[in-house]
Amino acid sequence: MAEGRGAGVEPVVLFASRWWPAVLVPLGILATTIAIGFRLHTASVLTYSIRSYRWSEIREAGIARPGFARLALAVFPEGGPWDVPGPNNAVMVGRVWQLRAPDPETRDRVEALLRSHGVRISDPSGRPDGSRKG
Repeated sequence: MAEGRGAGVEPVVLFASRWWPAVLVPLGILATTIAIGFRLHTASVLTYSIRSYRWSEIREAGIARPGFARLALAVFPEGGPWDVPGPNNAVMVGRVWQLRAPDPETRDRVEALLRSHGVRISDPSGRPDGSRKG
């Protein structure tokens, strides 16, 4: 039942929604998060996207697992022992997300391509004999 308040008084609306806190605040947080992410990872993204090597500059290469559910080609370029990347540490090229290891057919095709260009095959997985699991 409504109380009589008079003819010219407007009712007060409690808990009225406003669009700016509901839309602009989450968008501001999202934009800030994206900006911080780009700021932290721009150097690594640019390093791997603009770096390329001639076949003659690659000392050895092989398929590696640089992290959980990732697969990449580990390239060891020519250079001195203190060069980064160089013969003592690889640059990961062509990272993809893949939960399982590549099938033997894919691994053989990559190794055949590397051998056809005179690149020595490495085993970055750490198995000394180069044997494959499975």
